Amino acid sequence: MDWLWPSLCVGCGAVGEGRLCRACRAVVPARPRLYVRGLAGAWTLARYDDPLGQALRHAKVKADREVAVLLGELLARRLAPVMRDAPFTAVVPAPSTVASRVRRGFAPAAVFAEALGRAHDLPVVHALTRKAGARQATLDRTARRRNLVGKVRAEVSPGGLVLLVDDVLTTGATADACVRELLGSGAQRVWLVTVCVVARRRTRR
Repeated sequence: MDWLWPSLCVGCGAVGEGRLCRACRAVVPARPRLYVRGLAGAWTLARYDDPLGQALRHAKVKADREVAVLLGELLARRLAPVMRDAPFTAVVPAPSTVASRVRRGFAPAAVFAEALGRAHDLPVVHALTRKAGARQATLDRTARRRNLVGKVRAEVSPGGLVLLVDDVLTTGATADACVRELLGSGAQRVWLVTVCVVARRRTRR
């Protein structure tokens, strides 16, 4: 029905190419600069201020699960070379609070993890839980780490080589808390993948 109601890309606004256009899908995984103790490596698809980041914000703010699924499928396709080269044994989504899941109706990280698991025939293990607290998006770098102390817990051990999945990499506070719990519960090594990364601003001296 595009001739009557043309579709709009939620990333860049392109008309008639579906909800995620070819230009927004044409991304290549990159290795963000990140130091998290115990983390073996990380990949991301785009910067948060790019059109793909706009699509991710739309999925989260508008609670649009259809777009979240499209982003998860894109993540799975673009990471195919990485997945072939690394012998992952489990995919683990970063945890969200119960209130967040109820408000949105889904957890973006879980949707992305399920897409990766389906595409690459890997079990998705919901190994981590997170207690309620202040929203990470409202906090600065130091407060983000403090806010997660004691709130992220490993309920089960995924073991082996784990692919941790989240929606956005900002300061690394969530990754740090998750990696610490996963390694402490018996995982051998942990890698991280996100859809977007927030580019750090350079300060002038």
